[in-house]
Amino acid sequence: MYSSASEHDTPQKDLTDSRRRLYEVSDTCLRFIGKATLKAAAFQIDIDDLVEQVKLQTRLDTWREQLDELLQRVQTVGSQSNQDALNILLVHFKVIYIWIRVCTTASETAPDSYHSDFEELLHYAELIAKPGTGLVTPQPLSFDVQILGPLYYTALKCRHPIIRRRALEMLRSAPRREGLWNGHYAYVTAKRVIDLEEEHLNGQELPDETSRLHGLPLPDEESRIYNLGDVSLNYNTFGHDIIPSPIYPGTLEAIFRKKPWGLSGEWQTHTEYIKL
Repeated sequence: MYSSASEHDTPQKDLTDSRRRLYEVSDTCLRFIGKATLKAAAFQIDIDDLVEQVKLQTRLDTWREQLDELLQRVQTVGSQSNQDALNILLVHFKVIYIWIRVCTTASETAPDSYHSDFEELLHYAELIAKPGTGLVTPQPLSFDVQILGPLYYTALKCRHPIIRRRALEMLRSAPRREGLWNGHYAYVTAKRVIDLEEEHLNGQELPDETSRLHGLPLPDEESRIYNLGDVSLNYNTFGHDIIPSPIYPGTLEAIFRKKPWGLSGEWQTHTEYIKL
């Protein structure tokens, strides 16, 4: 399951080596998160899961310590690191750092303990995106997977009103695509999630557990409705008409889930059609 323990203990050679090691541990973490999230929702997390969680947290912490050591060595010899490459690594480290720590609980309030970590993630992301440089039109395409996923996670799971809106604004101006990620889909979905969770707040509070949406409901291409005839007769427009647009034809079908009667209560699921 893991690489040899000796490699984990050896210094990172350069940022390329750092990237490879981070992606290896991230892949293992994501596999664990996928399983743990399902078990947490069913209240089936056991001691073995918690032990595995701690092991993965330790691997991530070790990676971060080794990165600091690498940067110190680079600075000592008078060299400079590729700052964009470094910041991308730190963005991905931070999102996995938070996610692995909250995945064993069913509570959507668990990420509330990590507001400072979300802020740090956005700091690195802003250094990559360089807001305020006059770039107001979203770029059409990036083949690299960079910051869309972490920004989407932040906008959904960080309920601090200012922090999540910083993430939302960055999603709005991010590349339209990064790999398989559609930036516009992520933006409109995250915006709708925020609207739903905060519709009864005054902008300063955090939504309570029963108002929060669960999961990461990102519609894909198969969720796109191009024609009004494709929509069921009992759909709810939620304040907009489904009219195909020359630029963004159709609308997105999004499925949202929450537990308004408490974590041990039944799921409430509803479908919306989000205007593109």
